[in-house]
Amino acid sequence: MAIRNANFSGGTDFYDGADQLDGAINDSVTTITVDDTSSFQSSGVIRIEDELISYSGKTATTFTGCTRGFSFSTAVSHNDNTVVTETEILDSADLNDTFDALYDLASQNPAFWLNSDFFNDIENFDSYGAGAFSSTGNWTVSTTAPAGTTATSTIVASTTAGGSNNEYKIEATNTGTNSNTGNVTATLGSMIANAHKFIRLAFQFEGSQVGVSKSVIIRMKIGSTNIDIINYSGAGACGSPTSTPLYCRVLIVALGSNQYDAYVGGKKVVSSATEATPNLGFEVEATGNSGGANVTSRLFIDDIYECVETV
Repeated sequence: MAIRNANFSGGTDFYDGADQLDGAINDSVTTITVDDTSSFQSSGVIRIEDELISYSGKTATTFTGCTRGFSFSTAVSHNDNTVVTETEILDSADLNDTFDALYDLASQNPAFWLNSDFFNDIENFDSYGAGAFSSTGNWTVSTTAPAGTTATSTIVASTTAGGSNNEYKIEATNTGTNSNTGNVTATLGSMIANAHKFIRLAFQFEGSQVGVSKSVIIRMKIGSTNIDIINYSGAGACGSPTSTPLYCRVLIVALGSNQYDAYVGGKKVVSSATEATPNLGFEVEATGNSGGANVTSRLFIDDIYECVETV
């Protein structure tokens, strides 16, 4: 979960709930007394000065089941009559709606996004120019293409993933003459750290004789964690090829101390993971067989945005 504010960096918006403490509290009590809780939700999060406190229930004048120092805040003592306010928490659907709204606005007015107080466009692939793309700058790219396979890493003038200029296309193919695997892995070093990321992707896989044993993999990598966008393998497992590339939004919500949540297509796929070296990477892979079952995995990467402020 994440605390909402204008720059997504750990501040808060408030519901109507606001009151004050009825008596001083120390830094460990789990029942907090106020004058009146009627304007607060039945459970949620309150803020007292700089401390966030979650609560699981309430009476007419108390918040019960409190967790002190919630969401990386610090539990401290508070004086009598200190203001208590209610704080909004965003779930994955809220996060997607918020980022989608910003992205939609950006598509109409790119200057808003690129010059935004919210995010920096840290990778748009425009500076590299169209053509083959290998290890350069902060990118490390490796390809494996044994007999019967291809593995390519290319900057293309494309809007497949929703961009307005260049996109990064990585692609692996098995031509159907053997069971070898083509693979491309591209890693952007030290990318997650402690700032939120927003990435827009498009993915595609193609092939004939889909029911014949073969596999396609398209995944995002955060440090040592693999997050599969597509992972089809075995006879009949591939389903129908995606002849039209499909959009995929990715949100990486930084929690501090190299800890993060990850959402792919609106679904939370990683929760409170910690990576000592949280590099951001992408991988495509295609494995065929000798029965003529060609198969291709393809990923388009649009701009990568990072929240201006860290958590």
